[in-house]
Amino acid sequence: MDDEGKYLPSRAQRWIWDNWVDFWDTVAALRKKEKADLYCVFNGDLFEGSHHGTTQIVSNNPEPAAYLAGRVFGVPRDLKPTRLFIVRGTEAHVGPSGATEEAFARTINAEQNPETKTWSWWHLQLELHGTLFDFQHHGRMGQRPWTRQNVVSNLAAQIFYERARRGLRHPDIAFRSHFHQFQDTHDAHPVRVIQLPAWQLKTSHAHKVAADSLADIGGVTVLVNPNGQLEVIAKLYQPELPPVWRPA
Repeated sequence: MDDEGKYLPSRAQRWIWDNWVDFWDTVAALRKKEKADLYCVFNGDLFEGSHHGTTQIVSNNPEPAAYLAGRVFGVPRDLKPTRLFIVRGTEAHVGPSGATEEAFARTINAEQNPETKTWSWWHLQLELHGTLFDFQHHGRMGQRPWTRQNVVSNLAAQIFYERARRGLRHPDIAFRSHFHQFQDTHDAHPVRVIQLPAWQLKTSHAHKVAADSLADIGGVTVLVNPNGQLEVIAKLYQPELPPVWRPA
């Protein structure tokens, strides 16, 4: 720390770190096996930020956050991605207009938006081998297990009809985030919506608004063959419930 103090990661943070490294090891192995290009998209809220009086950050000093970001994203950067994209998240976490993510995207030389000349994106459309991917941070998710699929399916239908109404091509896969839970509409609609998992366990805020939900930890890889064939691979890591207390 700036005053020579030290912060030691918790057991939960070490667990997430081990899984983060394991996920990228899996990506590297798949890339080597398929002799594939690697396109990395980080879909918003790369930083927790100092918000709503939270005490669950290492420091209010932005320098440690920048250092930690360099270490964390050094893992995928060591793979030397073919292209790297940063999508902007929630202003409460990453500042007005995603300022923190924009600054970080510039420092790592992420792919620049040719229209706005910014280094990060509110809305990224990416076409690979004829497949159109659509990335935005904020999605939609049912608040109960039996409504999640319906709500995400409704989003898939909305994206399709919004594009059709304007005579625009609809994306083949739309990625959304924010809710820290994984959901996939598969082939239920012309647009496939994938709500992404996260790399954060439950915070104090989540204990209030989603007390009975567990975060999905992990990432999603999509293998796109030159013929347009897709394989979606979700790698999830299951956090444990707290131990059961019993009298001695």
